[in-house]
Amino acid sequence: MNGFTSPKDTKPPPELSLLTSTFQHMIPPISAQTTSVSSIRRVLLFNRTQIPGPNGQSIDIIDLHHFSISTKPVGLPRVVRKTATTAPALPNLGKFEDVADFVLNRMDYDSTSEIDEDEKVEIPAPSSKPEISGTQQQAIRLCEIGPRLRLELVKIEEGMCDGKVLYHRYVIKTKV
Repeated sequence: MNGFTSPKDTKPPPELSLLTSTFQHMIPPISAQTTSVSSIRRVLLFNRTQIPGPNGQSIDIIDLHHFSISTKPVGLPRVVRKTATTAPALPNLGKFEDVADFVLNRMDYDSTSEIDEDEKVEIPAPSSKPEISGTQQQAIRLCEIGPRLRLELVKIEEGMCDGKVLYHRYVIKTKV
C-alpha cells in the first residue's frame, strides 16, 4: 500500500482511514518471520495518488495492480534450470553420449548482468534430510497478470445499500 499515510502534523480525513482499513482487511496479513517465500505466489499493489479536480479540490485515485511472483535458481545454466524445475516433459537425452554434452553444448549460462543484485534472495535449500540445512540464491520476478484497476472513492454508506451516508464526494453537507 503506497500513499495511504498522511503527514504527521495533519489528521487524515475519516474516509481515508476507513479506506485504508478496508484494503488492509481484504487480504490476510503475512508475517515476514514465519511465512515461507515459496508459499507467496501473488502480490497486490495499491497506489493512492491525488489529482486536481474541479473547483480546486483534489480527487483521490487508487491504482490496483496484480502481480504473480516466480523464482528461479541463480548461477545455473538455463538447461540445468529447465531440468531442475517440475517441467511436464523431460528433455530428450538420447542424442547425447554424456549428460555433460547436454549441459555444456548449448552454452546457455546466465550472464552476470541478467539478474540485478536486489532481485536475489536467499531461501532454505530443499533437502530430503532434515539434518542437512543450507541456503540457495533465487531470483525473483514479478509478472503483471492484471487486471489494472483505477478506483475512485465516491460514496461510503453504513450497512449495505440502506444505511446512513458517511461520505459522498459530490454532496457536501454543513454541520448545521
